[in-house]
Amino acid sequence: MSEVRPIDIEESYKNLKNETIEELQDYNFLKRDIFNLENKIKTFENKLCIGQAIGYSEKVQTSGNGYENTIANMINTKNELEDKLNKKKNRLIIIDKALSKLEEESRELLTYRYIKGCTMNKLETKYYVDRTTLYRKIQKALAQYIYCKNGIYIERYKNACRNIEFDNM
Repeated sequence: MSEVRPIDIEESYKNLKNETIEELQDYNFLKRDIFNLENKIKTFENKLCIGQAIGYSEKVQTSGNGYENTIANMINTKNELEDKLNKKKNRLIIIDKALSKLEEESRELLTYRYIKGCTMNKLETKYYVDRTTLYRKIQKALAQYIYCKNGIYIERYKNACRNIEFDNM
């Protein structure tokens, strides 16, 4: 477990908060990328297993081992796709794990605002609060998320993070 450390520098926290917002906004793109990569990998596996990988034009090459080179290239491509897939899955797991540690309201706010893209007007109506209160709640939720994921908090959100569990992800 890493040591929890406060951030005193507002600018650093602001940058981290912006990166966090982008990460949450990209959540659905990340899921779509994972889905597409899984399908590409299945296609490569099917071609390699069924024997449809090499067409006649691919077999006829100037080198004597063109067939083996093509198979090796396909395997390398499949391995690269699997590496990308694993990295994206790990990112998704980290995001989901951090979200799961939040208080229910904080998790909902971040999900609706950044993952589902709800407007502030819709959220004001849903939570029956004014914009200022909603903004404060979202800032608190972001602070909790950053703390869950990174173990970093800014002094003014220390109390908001007090009951949140941090473990080094």
